Amino acid sequence: MRIILSLLLMTACGSASNMAEPTVSNEPAPTTGGADVDLQLLEGIQVWKEDCQRYSSYNCARLLESVDRIRVGRLEDGTLGQCNLWTLALIVTRREVVIRPEIAANPAALRAVLAHELGHCALLLNHVTSDASHLMAPYLSVDSTLEARLPAMLQRFYADAQANTLPRIE
Repeated sequence: MRIILSLLLMTACGSASNMAEPTVSNEPAPTTGGADVDLQLLEGIQVWKEDCQRYSSYNCARLLESVDRIRVGRLEDGTLGQCNLWTLALIVTRREVVIRPEIAANPAALRAVLAHELGHCALLLNHVTSDASHLMAPYLSVDSTLEARLPAMLQRFYADAQANTLPRIE
């Protein structure tokens, strides 16, 4: 079974893309033999590790090792990033993060989207529906203020994740 979770774009004018429901399929999980990161995401992954170490006491390298693949790829309209989880019964057998190409070229957006999607894939966190400003909300406003807002968003995200106050993927 495969569960797909997405972070969607909210445009600056206030309209938002619809949140896609998680989809489940019985297709077999592809195998790659270990973690695989697209070259154009390597710098973003390094920044993610630094953020993870700065704002949390997680073993960030181990969290990253739990994800099999992080790649750039085409996604549905409005979707910035996606975590694909393959499961067998209740066991997650494969984890993959996909990032939209335009996001990979925007350092602040990539920083936010990687944290969000790795929150899904590495920490198995679900979306927060009660607070649209939270990093684990299903929408992200990618505008000129994102870079200034991001440190506080990351600090809150990691504090909430470590306090175990965020919803888990079931």
